[in-house]
Amino acid sequence: MAKGDKDFDAPMTDIAASKDSAVIARGKYLAYGPAHCASCHTPMDKLDDNDKGIEMPLSGGWELDIEPGIFRAPNLTPDIETGIGKLTDAQLERAMRNSVNHRNKLMFPFMPFQEMTQEDVVALISFLRS
Repeated sequence: MAKGDKDFDAPMTDIAASKDSAVIARGKYLAYGPAHCASCHTPMDKLDDNDKGIEMPLSGGWELDIEPGIFRAPNLTPDIETGIGKLTDAQLERAMRNSVNHRNKLMFPFMPFQEMTQEDVVALISFLRS
């Protein structure tokens, strides 16, 4: 088995997204503000729009070519085929907190969500689901 093929076991909780508009609004604020989701999960040609305060869909497209490879930020929209629509809330939280994806593979730890409050993680996931 190649090193990149190793499975990682990380806990999953019973986290659940909220439909509460205030929670979703908090998640939107975090995604486009201090959590910096839009900095990576926006197409490369739209990054200037983010800097101007235009809220672009978090459809992925950003790339970083560094050793040990090319890193691509995925689509975070709720789309079933191209986004996170098939992932569970617990899988999203595990990716954010433990850098382990839905296939139990290690993700490069670009996201600094390990210390985020549970309420803010719920808010982010709730916004991403909306």
